[in-house]
Amino acid sequence: MKRAVFVLALLGACGDNGELHDPLITGECIATFDGNFAEESITPDNCATVRPLGFPEGHLLLRFGIASSVLGATLGVTLDLGVTPAPGHYTSTTLAPWSALALHTIGDGGCVYIAGDRAVPPGAFTLDLAALVDETAHGRLAIEQNVLAITGTDCGPGSVETVTIEF
Repeated sequence: MKRAVFVLALLGACGDNGELHDPLITGECIATFDGNFAEESITPDNCATVRPLGFPEGHLLLRFGIASSVLGATLGVTLDLGVTPAPGHYTSTTLAPWSALALHTIGDGGCVYIAGDRAVPPGAFTLDLAALVDETAHGRLAIEQNVLAITGTDCGPGSVETVTIEF
């Protein structure tokens, strides 16, 4: 009887027929936009790249290029992880330089989605870096960007766009 209960419990655990979107298993990274617009993108193109930075020498740069069909553009994100970064929790107050930028053209105007240590206003981010091996990184990044309208452009109901990337 105990064996039958165990087998039934095991089968029940395997009964989820939903789609699997774990970047570690599928290699597809998930980008979710929320704020002025909502969009979800699941593709390997959303995954992070890690590159050495020439100056300051020895620093590693974490980069993302997130395509958005709503923006009709790519959100570019860069974070300087410093020298020999370790897995852990990072924020916009503990890590610099960093930036996140996308431009959305609307007629003769447009919207600027911007954040970074040199942006005004700066926005914010939290990074939970789970693993960093060679040129591969895994974790979760949440960015709060400001939405700035070019004169005469309606960029939507709010002034902030949140982007979450699971990579």
